[in-house]
Amino acid sequence: MIPALRLPARLRATALAAGALALASVALPVHHAGAQSWRNFDVSRQLTDTTPVLVRLDYEIGTLSVRPATGGLLYGAHLRYDAERANPRYEFTPATRTLRLGVERRAGATARNGDAGELRVELTRRAPIDLELRLGAVEADLDLGGIRLDHLKVESGASEANVRFDAPNPERMRALTFAVGAASLRATRLANANADHIRVQAGVGSVDLDFGGQWTHDVELTLEMALGGATLRVPRDVGIHVDATRRLADFDLPGLVKRGDAWVSPNWETARYRLRIHGRMTVGQLTLEGTE
Repeated sequence: MIPALRLPARLRATALAAGALALASVALPVHHAGAQSWRNFDVSRQLTDTTPVLVRLDYEIGTLSVRPATGGLLYGAHLRYDAERANPRYEFTPATRTLRLGVERRAGATARNGDAGELRVELTRRAPIDLELRLGAVEADLDLGGIRLDHLKVESGASEANVRFDAPNPERMRALTFAVGAASLRATRLANANADHIRVQAGVGSVDLDFGGQWTHDVELTLEMALGGATLRVPRDVGIHVDATRRLADFDLPGLVKRGDAWVSPNWETARYRLRIHGRMTVGQLTLEGTE
């Protein structure tokens, strides 16, 4: 849980942001190679209404966790960062209901493995959220179950991302996008995301998509992968239609039959819910596994 602050709710964000900026502005006389100066930055804001919120998280190196907020918070965050090389970034604009969180590298500082800090974020379940994450070399654990996500986009460079939807999204999601470079992505219980269209763009790495959860409508998946492997885990009672192109890639699609240029499951016409997959793979393997 995010530590509670003792200031009145309307003053928390302003006071904490000012304090963090004051700490970051202190000039250090000597920057020794390898020196580190760890700081903590905590911020939160009370929920006053259910107006939609835009949330932008930018995090370059370290560990990141996102989960549903407890109590009456709109959001809460805890950041541990190296003040020798970075400053906390925090901004909430009430007029546009936009929250920006993360770190900014100080001028002349370079990122190193030893700089890995930590960012923990909590988001309300009660207001619709447009969430965008831009990640570098980050180990991310995103527990998004029950958060009212209107839109979700995850961009990652060399990260390892684990995304979970353990509870249904009460909001019908307009779009869900994963854009990963040399990264590993695992997303579970994707039916609970309540998204009409899921797009996954991957460069080099591995993608594991589990479509368990509560199905309420058909889902369309667009999968584009340059080099690596993609595994799709789909409940056996869901109809599957695969329309994919490949160059040096292999397809492992047990139980599906070729129909024209596509592969379909025997229950495609009779299934209550359907997953339509549009794929493009260059080098690697697409594997389909049935689940109960």
